[in-house]
Amino acid sequence: MELRSQAEQIVLATLAAVAPETLIPRHFSRYGDQLMIKDTEILIRQRPIICLGAGKAASRMAQTLSHVLGQPFDDGVLATPDGHVGGAPGCLSYAAGHPLPDERSMVAAAAAMDRAQHWAERNPLVLGVLSGGASALWCLPRPGLTLEQKREAGQWLLASGLPIDKMNTIRRRLSAIKGGRLAAAMRGAEIHVFVLSDVPEGQRLDVVGSGPFHPDPTDIEQALAALREAQIPPPSWLERAVAEAPPKPEPAAFARVRHHQVGSNRDAMVAAARKVSQLGFQPAFYDQPLVGEAADVGRQLAELARLVTHERPIALVFGGETTVTLSTTAGRGGRNQEMALAFSLALEGREGLSLLAFSTDGIDGQSNAAGAFVDGRTARRIRDRGLDPAGHLAGHDSYHALAAADALILTGPTSTNVADVALVFAV
Repeated sequence: MELRSQAEQIVLATLAAVAPETLIPRHFSRYGDQLMIKDTEILIRQRPIICLGAGKAASRMAQTLSHVLGQPFDDGVLATPDGHVGGAPGCLSYAAGHPLPDERSMVAAAAAMDRAQHWAERNPLVLGVLSGGASALWCLPRPGLTLEQKREAGQWLLASGLPIDKMNTIRRRLSAIKGGRLAAAMRGAEIHVFVLSDVPEGQRLDVVGSGPFHPDPTDIEQALAALREAQIPPPSWLERAVAEAPPKPEPAAFARVRHHQVGSNRDAMVAAARKVSQLGFQPAFYDQPLVGEAADVGRQLAELARLVTHERPIALVFGGETTVTLSTTAGRGGRNQEMALAFSLALEGREGLSLLAFSTDGIDGQSNAAGAFVDGRTARRIRDRGLDPAGHLAGHDSYHALAAADALILTGPTSTNVADVALVFAV
C-alpha cells in the first residue's frame, strides 16, 4: 500500500508542475507598459488586448495571463470542455463538446471568428491560448459540410488508430477555423499564441488544436495518405471531402504570428522524475515517446520491467500518448487503463514490479479516471471480484476491471494537458 500512496504523490506533484500558473510566468511578464513574451518586448500603452483560446487548459491559461497583466482583457472568447475551470476576466467563456464536437462547439468557434474579424486592423495585441482538446471545442465546418459529418469524422478518427498529427491533418481539411484560418481572419494583427502541448516532443506546434493560428504545413495528398493508413475504413464521404478541400490561407497572413510553447510532456516527465527521486527511487528517463496500441505497449513495458536490474529501487519514466483501436462493442476505459491492465496480466504473480500510467488532463478516454496503478497482484484481485481481466481487456472495458481491484487513479479534470506519463517501478 505504501507504493500506491507514493504513486498518488507522484501524480499530484506532476500535475502541480505542469499547471498553467506554474508554466506561463516563465515566459510572460509585465513591467509598466512593457510586456515581455520570452525575448520579445511589446509596448501595450493604449492598445486593446484580446484573448482567444480553446482547450482543456484554456481558461486556466487565460486566467494566468490576466493575472500577470494585472488587468482584464478588452475582449476575448474561450472554449473548454464540461467540468473544466471556466472563465477569465473580460472574456466570453463557452463550455463545448469533447471529445466529439457538438452544437456548442460551433457557437464557440463562430464567436471566436466573430471577435477576430471585429478586431482585425484595429491594432490589437492578440494573446492566443491553446491546449489539447481544442480541435473538438472549436468546430466550424467548412461550407458544404455539416456538424453531423464532423461528428462522424471525429468518431471515426478516435477509433482509427491514427496518431494525433495525422488525425489533425485530416481535420484541417474539413474546417473553417483550423489550419490557420482564425489567424487569417485577423488580417495581419500581432498574435502571440501560448501553447500547452499534448503532442510528442519535437512535433510541430500546428498539431495542437489543428493549428487555428498556425500556417498549415500539410497538404491534401498527406491527408489522403493518412486516410489510407487508418486501421478501419473511413466514412464513405470523407475521402471526397478531403480531396475537395479549399486552398490554404496565404503565407502573408502569418507575418506577425508567433507561437510559444510554454509546457510539454517533457515538463511532466521531469517533474515525475524529481518526485520519485525524493521518494528514494533512482529515476531513469526514456526519451522515445510511448506510441502504438495501448495494450501492446503495456505488454512491452512488462517485458522491459522483467529485464531491469538494479541495486536500489528504480523508476523508469516514460511519456507520450498511446492509441486504442476500438471495436463496435467497446466498454469503458482509456488508453492508460488499457495499457495498465495489459501490463498487470503480463506480470501476473510477479513481485516487486508495478506500473503507474495517467493522463495529465485527469480524464483517460471515456471514463472519470486519470489512469491506474497496477502490479503483479492486480489481475488476481480482479478475478477475486468475479471478473475476467483478459476478457475485459479484449472488450476494451479496462475501467470496470481496474475499479474492481481498486487500481484506478482519480483526480477529476485538471485544467492542464501535456499528454500522458507512465512509470515502471522495480523494488
